Amino acid sequence: MGGRRRAMTATPSTTDFGESAMPRDPNPYCSFGPCDRVVYKKGLCAPHYAQKYTKGKPLKPLRKPLVGTPKERFWYKVDKNGPFAERLGSRCWVWTGPTTTGANSCSGYGVLAYGGSPSRQEVTHRFSWRLHNGPIPEGLLVLHKCDNPPCCNPDHLYKGTYQDNADDRVRRGRQPQGEAHSSSKLTETQVRAIRQDYTQGLHTYPTLALVYGVSASAIRSIINRRTWKHLPEEPS
Repeated sequence: MGGRRRAMTATPSTTDFGESAMPRDPNPYCSFGPCDRVVYKKGLCAPHYAQKYTKGKPLKPLRKPLVGTPKERFWYKVDKNGPFAERLGSRCWVWTGPTTTGANSCSGYGVLAYGGSPSRQEVTHRFSWRLHNGPIPEGLLVLHKCDNPPCCNPDHLYKGTYQDNADDRVRRGRQPQGEAHSSSKLTETQVRAIRQDYTQGLHTYPTLALVYGVSASAIRSIINRRTWKHLPEEPS
């Protein structure tokens, strides 16, 4: 049959780049809170859409891009009118931004973010030392003279080893010792009894270990004063 062919017309598609293919959203910005990103799907920007529909997580604010150089962000968060350290004769420079959390000996130190993926960070007293004194030799720590973790005053800092840091914690009373230590299985009275019994020749390492429920190596360390060193020696 010689009928005329019906003209084919293209139907606009969301994959076309024409204006007719891009339906206008009455609210072109993400509907979540203060987010000002452009809508991607279902009223959400691409990151929030991924949070809700791809990862199945509750919506939360996006991390804002870092502004300024690390040095500029450092000084913006440092308060030079911190507490006066009488022993050092000057004030602490207190970091007012984010700080570390965790065990008592590891909490309260300032944290400066560098950005990137994954995000890189550095504790602020190390950053301050490098800023004022140059590179930190490999294997060394930056320690506080003022015993104030968020302090960034370079005059309150010094370089030291891991052993220096451990000795400093003990000297300042920040290192749990003896019964105060979370892993301690013995009391000070028991430790004194162990040393006394061994000195008098009443028991051997294995026997003492059996009596007190610890290992023979733990008894040996107690006798040789490698552990529980803070207890004074008993008069013989």
